[in-house]
Amino acid sequence: MEITYSTVQNGWPGVGNLAADPCFVDLGHWDPNGTPDDAHDDIWVNGDYHLKSQAGHWDAACGQWILDGVTSHCIDAGDPTALLGAESFPNGGRINMGAYGGTAEASLSFFGGPLCQTIMAGDINGDCRVDMADFALMAANWMAAIGFQATEPFPPDGATGVESWTLTWTPGHGALSHDVYFGSNLESVRDAGRDSPTYKGNVRYPFYRWWPNYGGGWGGEYYWRIDEVNHTTTTRGTVWQFWCDFGHR
Repeated sequence: MEITYSTVQNGWPGVGNLAADPCFVDLGHWDPNGTPDDAHDDIWVNGDYHLKSQAGHWDAACGQWILDGVTSHCIDAGDPTALLGAESFPNGGRINMGAYGGTAEASLSFFGGPLCQTIMAGDINGDCRVDMADFALMAANWMAAIGFQATEPFPPDGATGVESWTLTWTPGHGALSHDVYFGSNLESVRDAGRDSPTYKGNVRYPFYRWWPNYGGGWGGEYYWRIDEVNHTTTTRGTVWQFWCDFGHR
């Protein structure tokens, strides 16, 4: 049996499976029922497994969207071939992972700004405009579904405590080589081209040996992206993130 797109932190290897905290609203737990020394009368308290989002998660108890201080890695990270179903706007054009993905209670996609209050056809990122940013999201999701993008990053997206200096991935369909982007700033890696300092070169095989920043310690947050190159086109990759503790001082 193959498990994919799982929200269980560090649960199983596989495509789309999560290494980071999925950021559920509230984990289920055992309540000691006033007698912490006696486990026999403990009560199970059901959790809320909606995903946290700065754009909002659905709170069924009060019947409204609640804004969170963080956004889960699982939002817009489900199987790219799966239908969006009834996910509410803005939904990022890709299904969420987890129990509520594809439903009307799926947490909203967050793109860094206030949400547009008017639903517009084609406005995938919810900024009240239909422009190239929306087209880029649509194209990225389409390419992920076709399989042209690199997948199965190692370290896994969102991993912590990483002690490896080697990055690996599964090549996209038809890729002949791979452009590597790597750095400690999300925007710099996400927006980079080949003229950027975060561009580390083109490699033939799906692995890259990176070197830590020796100035002031090696631990910290890192971002990387793999663009897949074939004879005629380059397929832009997803930005992945991990936290490195190796050699931290």
